[in-house]
Amino acid sequence: MNIKINFANPAAVSSGVSSDRISIIFWDTSLIKGLDGSQIKEGTSIAKVVAPQMDPSDENAVTFQGKLVGWLIAGIIVFCLLLAPLLNIDSLPFW
Repeated sequence: MNIKINFANPAAVSSGVSSDRISIIFWDTSLIKGLDGSQIKEGTSIAKVVAPQMDPSDENAVTFQGKLVGWLIAGIIVFCLLLAPLLNIDSLPFW
């Protein structure tokens, strides 16, 4: 089962010292059934920790920064490997 919740202020979710939790109690057993047709018991509850959320508008900036750092690290490795023969040093420490 997947449950999607849109928070009014995503940055405030789990932003403190302790994590936020969500608890769901199923009181109507006729709405949800298993793949085999079995019903859940009335009063069944599930509780999960809600991970810290990110504002959707920040997603592109974070994705760009991650790609930039990845390409920067790859570029440094390639540069060092190309520089190794010129300086007569072994490239083994990189592996």
